[in-house]
Amino acid sequence: MLATLLTTLSAVAVGLMSGLYWSFSIAVMPGLRDTDDRPFISVMQAINRRIQNIWFLPVFMASLLLPIAAAIALLVDDNSDAKRWGVSSAILAAIPFAVTVAGNIPLNNALDAAGDVDAIEDPAVVRRAFEGPWTRLNFWRTITSTAALAALVRTILLLR
Repeated sequence: MLATLLTTLSAVAVGLMSGLYWSFSIAVMPGLRDTDDRPFISVMQAINRRIQNIWFLPVFMASLLLPIAAAIALLVDDNSDAKRWGVSSAILAAIPFAVTVAGNIPLNNALDAAGDVDAIEDPAVVRRAFEGPWTRLNFWRTITSTAALAALVRTILLLR
């Protein structure tokens, strides 16, 4: 019962994060790709400030902690297939968290440290240092969080 509850809550949290990463992959970054350097920097700085809110951090943390808790709960379950899928989902869920903390957040901080967009001497250099690496990292967050979600759904089905 506890394993099912934790796995279900994990799927919700991971699904929300996967959807956020997917939205950036298919809409936000492609939309910004067509803008000039200064508007690109300005919008990304604004997004980076706004995403630090009361809704994001709990779900972001839950997308890591709940799959780990579910995997631990599954270790005492008799269903060996559910154990394997649950542990796999926890490992997969840890990857986008690690990529975000080690990659995307430092890039966001560097973009913020560039300062007011109107005072940036060469916005093209700032954008190049940010856009490509950030987008590639987000691609991997999207892939791994979606894989984690699929593994969580498989786990839930095995627990039925």
